[in-house]
Amino acid sequence: MTQSSRRQTLWRSFWPIALLSAAALALACDGGTPTAPYIDPWIPGQLRLSMVSGNNQVGTTGQPLAAPFVVRVVDKYGGPVSGAVILWDIVEGGGDLPAVPKEPPKIFYETKTDARGIGSVVLTLGPRPGRNRVVSRVMFGSGSATFVASGRAD
Repeated sequence: MTQSSRRQTLWRSFWPIALLSAAALALACDGGTPTAPYIDPWIPGQLRLSMVSGNNQVGTTGQPLAAPFVVRVVDKYGGPVSGAVILWDIVEGGGDLPAVPKEPPKIFYETKTDARGIGSVVLTLGPRPGRNRVVSRVMFGSGSATFVASGRAD
């Protein structure tokens, strides 16, 4: 099984478990009667991720890029989603992201969106000159953004 297919398998199997866990955590007791809050924006597939800025940068190998990779997450009505989890995956060129690593193993990096639905991360380019590629996805949502940056030796 290739690393890419392991990632896809992990992604497909992770979101249902996460949804059930979130629902269980959201369960509250009101006078002894369990009630679950309204969580419509978090239903899988209803969140949408799109690229805002940061694509096609050029930088020095082993150094952080000048600008972050920026995405926006909206709900099914087009409104910004605060606290949505963005998964960032370095798929080419190596490098590092200073986001919270998803353990174990360290396959994805996580960040959360702000009140405007914006999530961002700064890539430190890989050690060799050439192309670096980072894919971002939103948990419980659809769409992805593929960012490309080029590293050059200085």
